[in-house]
Amino acid sequence: MAEPTMEDVLDLIGGRLDDAGDAKKRFRAFLLKDKWSPEHFDAWLKECVAKGSASQRQWYSAMQDTAVAVGQRLGFEVEFGRYGGSTNEIAFDGLWRSATGGTILVEVKSSGWPVTSVGQLGDCVKRYAAEHPEGEVYGLYVVGGVEVQHIIDQIKGGEYRNLLRLISFEDLIKLWRLKADLEEIAGPEEAARRVGGIILPLESVNIGNLVTILLEIAELKTAAAVEEEVGEVGPERGPSVMGEPWEKDELYRFLADNTGWQNAFLTVLAHLGDDPVTADRVRRLINRVAERHMPALAGKTMTSVAGARAGFKMRRGSKEDFVGDEWTTDGEKSQQAYWLKPPYKAWIREWVGQRGWSIPES
Repeated sequence: MAEPTMEDVLDLIGGRLDDAGDAKKRFRAFLLKDKWSPEHFDAWLKECVAKGSASQRQWYSAMQDTAVAVGQRLGFEVEFGRYGGSTNEIAFDGLWRSATGGTILVEVKSSGWPVTSVGQLGDCVKRYAAEHPEGEVYGLYVVGGVEVQHIIDQIKGGEYRNLLRLISFEDLIKLWRLKADLEEIAGPEEAARRVGGIILPLESVNIGNLVTILLEIAELKTAAAVEEEVGEVGPERGPSVMGEPWEKDELYRFLADNTGWQNAFLTVLAHLGDDPVTADRVRRLINRVAERHMPALAGKTMTSVAGARAGFKMRRGSKEDFVGDEWTTDGEKSQQAYWLKPPYKAWIREWVGQRGWSIPES
């Protein structure tokens, strides 16, 4: 089945995208559906840039909402703006609000050259901040073209250098893909926090915050990469690395921040016996559990538990690992095998049972 083009979408919703009509509501609801991938949005933005013109402004309206909607995928609360200016309201194409309290006024452009002065967005940021003093407010240009140096120079050399930033459509989609990767490892909230740290303006003098963010992301992705499950030759099992023991209530609070894959992983181990379970079998059962009990994972398939394991490792800090692992071989290949350590297995089995999760029959 062919993927929908933006032209297909606009035909489907009917009517023109304008501030007075209902078509914009249908269009924005369509964009916010969870089913769409970065690849869909990438293609739609490129189509809007290619087809938009002074006589075909419908495409620019679609481009504006499409770029703004990406904010939801990055972990922000999204508010769509107006297509046309207003003398009574602060003009913005969209608002992104972070869970930490920061607000971003988004200005979407098909290319850099319509922007002759950054003062308009800068003034809007100041006006909005004056009316909403409870949090920090910034401005972000989201631009379709690559000729943006004149905008960057204006921001760097002007009074709004600490309030305004710029990102291209291409890099915005890359950031979405990065967040999706991090979600597999650390969960939506932790991934959103790290992405928010990238996109929200940082202190202009001390770059230590940016270094910390990049190191944290590298740590997450590296942890998943090194958690290999299958190989031709397995290493000898090394000594167990001990950490601080868990209290039951403490462990339950930790599990509340699990990703769907982590919940499916623990459900499998909680319902099987005490013997180690090979990675191949764990993956098969995880996918069955996810299909039955984890709606957010509908249509997805786990190919490795490395992300789930790395996410546990990153979040637990100095606490003891409640999952045991060792290498096992069937004579042809070696692979990891997993089990829940006592007394944590009984606690986790109880926690899983409270949620009604089980391993469905094949």
